[in-house]
Amino acid sequence: MTAIPPSQSPTSEPSDNSPQAPAQSPPVQAAAGPGYAAGPPWWTSPPKKKSLAWKIVKVFCWSIFFFSLLLNFWLIAALTTSMEHGQMKKKVLQAGRGDQTIAVFEVKGVIDDSQTARLTKFCDETAGDGNVKAVVLRVDSPGGGLSASDQMCRQVKRLKQAGKKVVVSMGGVAASGGYYISAPADEIFAEPTTLTGSIGVIATWIVVKDGLEKLGIQPVVMKSSSSRNWKDEMSVFQQPNDKQKEHIQALLDACQVQFDKVVTEGRGERLRKKEVAYEYKFGAGPDAKIIIGKEVEPLNAKVYMGDDAKSQGLVDQIGYLDDAINRTKSLAGLSEAQVMKYEHQTGLLDFILQGKADQSLQLSTRLLDEFQSVRFMAIWKGQ
Repeated sequence: MTAIPPSQSPTSEPSDNSPQAPAQSPPVQAAAGPGYAAGPPWWTSPPKKKSLAWKIVKVFCWSIFFFSLLLNFWLIAALTTSMEHGQMKKKVLQAGRGDQTIAVFEVKGVIDDSQTARLTKFCDETAGDGNVKAVVLRVDSPGGGLSASDQMCRQVKRLKQAGKKVVVSMGGVAASGGYYISAPADEIFAEPTTLTGSIGVIATWIVVKDGLEKLGIQPVVMKSSSSRNWKDEMSVFQQPNDKQKEHIQALLDACQVQFDKVVTEGRGERLRKKEVAYEYKFGAGPDAKIIIGKEVEPLNAKVYMGDDAKSQGLVDQIGYLDDAINRTKSLAGLSEAQVMKYEHQTGLLDFILQGKADQSLQLSTRLLDEFQSVRFMAIWKGQ
């Protein structure tokens, strides 16, 4: 075996007099042989292995992809279901026989077209259902639109015509339109603190003429010749004249007659009407007018609480929802009643179409319409 000279030894130190290699020149790879290690040059890096973190990220991304596919399939199925307008959501409050069902439905908030649609759907589902023997309406509403209230009242009558016993359980407020839809019921329960009554019709609007003039805005209103006296009698741009006020008053009085008829027919002899004197001050200051007359109580838009409402014959009993349900069982002759709560089931399509974005930041056409249009309301303005 040939020995390697010390000068050629890979571990020997260069002498002080030996020339130095250029700093930028890479060393030449040593030839493979005795005393030398074979391998790639030092300036080449070996292939890197993928880390565990990268594998986790890859698995996570694929999981998100497959989850999104499943979510899309679910959304398509949900949209299809909502478009089919399925039945209302039902919740069992008290177990019992299915052929002795008492259906509970809640009317809550201001009465409008959406409330009417919900009650109509409930009636569509229960009026022809032979298993539903009676209905308890839970009413917690200050009222709302006169037309919407009248349509809901018609639905309550429809339930009775279908042979269902109908009992109303009033919540905190069941006034004006809230009472309008309650009047046809077989019996009415009110809680001790329920505010009810307010049997009257009101129309309100705002006149903005002076405010617009201060802003330099002048509204232009043109009418056909034959409608110049009445087309804008309730305009937001001017006060009605005396002739228009008389006409508006006549319309309100006609609506009041209809309201009184619903209450009188619904309550019958239970309603304790009496004539009372009243004094009404119209206007302010020295020009104020004092109007003295007579009115029929409780058909005078007065609001009553609990016991007072019972003494007026507006309600039959003081009690809560469970009391109303127990009384319904007795009225319908149900020994093993099942109490089922019906709720409006909003589908995904309804949610999308309604646009659940914050509408407080939007100036919608509906808001403009409500601002300009005057509606006759059966609503209690105490809230």
